[in-house]
Amino acid sequence: MNRRISMADVAAETGVSISTVSRALKNHPGISGETRERVRQAAERLDYRPDPFISNLVSALATRRRGEGAPEIGTIAYIERKKERNVFDESLFRGAQEQALLRGYRLECFSPGPGRMTGRRLSQVLYHRGIRGVCLAPLPGRPGHMTLEWERFCSVAIGYSMLRPSIHRVSPHHFHNLLLALRTLRRLGYRRVAICFDEDTSKRVSDAFEAAVLLFQQRYGKLDFPMLIFRREPVAQKRLTFERWVRRVRPDAVLGPWPCEGWLRMIGISVPEKVGFAALGVEAGGPECSGISEKAEEVGRVTVDLVIHQIQANEVGLSRNPRVAMVEGEWAPGLTAPPRMGA
Repeated sequence: MNRRISMADVAAETGVSISTVSRALKNHPGISGETRERVRQAAERLDYRPDPFISNLVSALATRRRGEGAPEIGTIAYIERKKERNVFDESLFRGAQEQALLRGYRLECFSPGPGRMTGRRLSQVLYHRGIRGVCLAPLPGRPGHMTLEWERFCSVAIGYSMLRPSIHRVSPHHFHNLLLALRTLRRLGYRRVAICFDEDTSKRVSDAFEAAVLLFQQRYGKLDFPMLIFRREPVAQKRLTFERWVRRVRPDAVLGPWPCEGWLRMIGISVPEKVGFAALGVEAGGPECSGISEKAEEVGRVTVDLVIHQIQANEVGLSRNPRVAMVEGEWAPGLTAPPRMGA
């Protein structure tokens, strides 16, 4: 069959009404858990995908009544300023793209910035094409801001790198993730865990890393969890600062950016035989590195879902009460922080 599977097909398969199918797929509290699960399984079995035209019909008509351009139904803009993506960025985009496709949309990339397209020009392009949904990828470098004609779009930012305006956000749960890493390392037998990260990174996660470390220092003592925050300086200088700090604090494990694992080896400290290592984000550290997986793909999926929710509810423009959705990470065991025997 080449035709699109409709909600009516799911209703016929499950023996319920179309309105019940619609509410069940939206996890409406008025539908029992048993019915929601039965409808969900039938939708998966039939390979049902929402029709974005039908989903957006009400908001599209409202837009036209206001005299605005006809929406390009089914397209969501993914705006990123970075010239090259790292592994984390690729995972973010892949999750967002897959979720958009699952919901019956497609994701299209746009790259404003110096030498390319201004925020104002991008706003015009999106507006005249009728694209209303916008996902904002993390900004490169230091936290900053972005100029867009926000009143025209349903927008969600990923992370805290965009300081203003304040819009809906989806972010890894950085505070929870660092607490999880520290608790896991302590459970594995490490008692003197040194933590380090960049000053800009601290700001990009809304100071969540520093808050988590301070909590552990209060609980166990600063000597058990020494902290180093790299200032804005060349990489070579950071490496020297790191070397002096490690020799002074003498940790049995280091939790930090993945380059620190190589810096430990460069100064003759074997990993993990002498000092264990865990990365703040294993997506950037490679499969052999222990640390926290921030579930970048899931962050991308939740971002798209929040954009689609706004589109279908016709919530255009800046919200007076921006929402923040956080995705909790998980410990990813690797070869750089094995259990310490006899701890």
